[in-house]
Amino acid sequence: MVDLETEIEMLRRKCINCGKCTAVCPSLKHGGVDPKEIMVSGEGDVTLCLECGNCSAVCRRTDPYRVMRDLRALVMDKHPPDLFFSDGVILPRMQDPIDPAWDGNDVKVLPGCVVQGRLPYLKYAVRKTCSVFGLTSSELENWTCCLRPASFSELGELGRRPYLSRMSATAKGSRLISLCGGCAEEMSRTGTEIDNIIPFVYEHIDKLPALSKPLKVAMEPGCTGERYRKQMKEILTRMGCEIVNKTDGCCGNKTLPMMDERKTECKGADIIVVACPNCQKRYDAYEGGLPVLHLTELISYAAGDSSTLGFHKIRADI
Repeated sequence: MVDLETEIEMLRRKCINCGKCTAVCPSLKHGGVDPKEIMVSGEGDVTLCLECGNCSAVCRRTDPYRVMRDLRALVMDKHPPDLFFSDGVILPRMQDPIDPAWDGNDVKVLPGCVVQGRLPYLKYAVRKTCSVFGLTSSELENWTCCLRPASFSELGELGRRPYLSRMSATAKGSRLISLCGGCAEEMSRTGTEIDNIIPFVYEHIDKLPALSKPLKVAMEPGCTGERYRKQMKEILTRMGCEIVNKTDGCCGNKTLPMMDERKTECKGADIIVVACPNCQKRYDAYEGGLPVLHLTELISYAAGDSSTLGFHKIRADI
């Protein structure tokens, strides 16, 4: 087993106490833990960390996300689930409710555990999106979990690398994209060329279909999509959407106050548009909430295909 305590201490020593991580932590004002305090003093309840990764996204000196994640693994006694070693994932795979109809290898798609385990219909939507752009696509063969969750901390960087390198090699020169921003971020960190869905769509903005009628939308890119917020805004505007929310943020995983925040800022929208499957899962299960569409579903819908919308718990009347 990797000595996580040593790895944590090395990363903490690089912290310069600038406080940037504190400013972007979405849970802190709701009683969460301050990542700066963990980095500087080690004081705080790391079990309250949402593992959003915002702290490391703004840090140029060290990796507070890794510190928080590894500490959570130690404190909460987290280990890789047996399912990972038998099936490569952390959630049981669901049957595809609709055939993705993969049609080629211009683009290889890494669905990720949440999509395959909770929202498998999104595979159809991303294939349709690629088709709109004139690209063929197929599911990455033998993909596994990206190993981002804290339960994989004990593997260490060297233990993770073979899994990620294998997936990268499996792409065999095809463009590799992920429906999950967390997967894309984790694999990119180890040198794999893989795209978040937002910049991938933005590259093809001139080929986007226009909606048959304007929609008022709340844009929620998700924590790992926040850096692409401007691109997502341009995408939605180009398609004919009116974006009603001035702010966006974290869905909070299991933190209800943060979902209440999102509900308030989304007021007046017909639908919520997300780029994160975790967010989609949360919004679609939020009692009294608005309908939610993944960005690829909105593109498919604008192209005349609403096949995936029937699989949502909260149906969109659009």
